[in-house]
Amino acid sequence: MNSSEITTIINGSLIDSLSVRDRGLQYGDGFFTTMLVTGDQLLNWPGHWRRVQQAGSRLQFPVMDEQELFTQVKQAIAVFNYTKSTIDSNKVVKIIFTRGVGGVGYQMPETPLISTILQVTLAPVQIEREAETHLPIFAKPQAIELGLCETLCGIQPQLAGLKHLNRLENVLARSEIARKGLAEGLMLNAYQQVIGGTQSNLFLIKDNRLITPQLTESGVEGTTRYQLSQLADSLGLVWQESTLLITDLIQADELFLANAVRGIMPVNLFNQRKYSIIKTLEIHQAWSNWQRENAMSLSLETKSAAL
Repeated sequence: MNSSEITTIINGSLIDSLSVRDRGLQYGDGFFTTMLVTGDQLLNWPGHWRRVQQAGSRLQFPVMDEQELFTQVKQAIAVFNYTKSTIDSNKVVKIIFTRGVGGVGYQMPETPLISTILQVTLAPVQIEREAETHLPIFAKPQAIELGLCETLCGIQPQLAGLKHLNRLENVLARSEIARKGLAEGLMLNAYQQVIGGTQSNLFLIKDNRLITPQLTESGVEGTTRYQLSQLADSLGLVWQESTLLITDLIQADELFLANAVRGIMPVNLFNQRKYSIIKTLEIHQAWSNWQRENAMSLSLETKSAAL
């Protein structure tokens, strides 16, 4: 993807360059979240704002203002729509926070000047919308084969669950899976515990339980993962976070993956084991309904967008 397909706004300015002294580049000192927008509807804002709050608190960033950040997101999308003439398109919005420039070596600056970077691009997924409401219509997902990565997730309880900027493990694992021609790969940690996909959270269905790996030592807590924990009961499922091994996956009734952009991804084959996707499709429908009901209108006025 070239720069002409991306709108980048850094600290309120329409630019696409950052100081080489920024701590995000120097040390990976920051975090990010990636959101899906369909038409003028932003999906799962509560989950993304929760991530921003939690990561900011644990990484000792200054407290952020939700309304101010949401306004920045609206403005970035409005600029993208106006300059790219793609108002009705599906878009991905990535928000990156770094601790800015400053500090002595690794030591944090006492009063950091946070860099807020918003990037808007066209989404890699196709989502139709209702003519009258403009709300998204999510198609039935295609089942995929899940591979196994040799690249391991690091074990670091202090950072586990956060989507911080140190994502080199995922880069290596993603490249590994791409070479195998698979859509997604499973990552373990050094204890051989199942953590998740290269860019997704993993879920097992066993009897009436919806089980996902515990992320207290490794991995990333996705925004979709959190909301599914709130929906489980309405689907007659008991939510469970557990330490999982490969043998647990082999014994599961169903497997699926989830992330903010691609949604629910049923798994029909892993380690030569075939899986049903019946209950997974019910979860997909419940998740789709929740996103429709909780979509945030951006009320875009693209003609007046200016930076």
